[in-house]
Amino acid sequence: MSSDGEQWPDPYLSLNPNFAPGDTVDELVNERLLHPECERIFRIKRAPADPGMEGLHLYRHQREAIETASTGQSYVLTTGTGSGKSLAYPILIVDRVLRGRDSGGARKGIKATVVYPMNALANSQRRHIVDAGAQRRASQLYGA
Repeated sequence: MSSDGEQWPDPYLSLNPNFAPGDTVDELVNERLLHPECERIFRIKRAPADPGMEGLHLYRHQREAIETASTGQSYVLTTGTGSGKSLAYPILIVDRVLRGRDSGGARKGIKATVVYPMNALANSQRRHIVDAGAQRRASQLYGA
């Protein structure tokens, strides 16, 4: 309870901030932070069959997540709504799968499990993965 007897605080209103720009996926490939095929997969596409003419632009926190993951360290990516947190993980998953394939260390089976807090986000991300050209299955499981 507040000092004036109100049980609820005043609402907090905030506009989405501008997130610091990072590099393109193409630039991260050139720096060898990402597998070369990521340059083809992660492009701005107008339709699933579109090869994409422009490289995907990332925010600085996405690049930092990729840099940290490349060292093998654990990390937590926290940032505002609409900042591309959900994109950072599939890029890293695809990169790791491609590197494993090239090194001969790829094994059959599940490569990643991603848990989303809402079905709408899970559906959206699955579409993005399939549209990006996932050559294998991207499956969903809903639970209670």
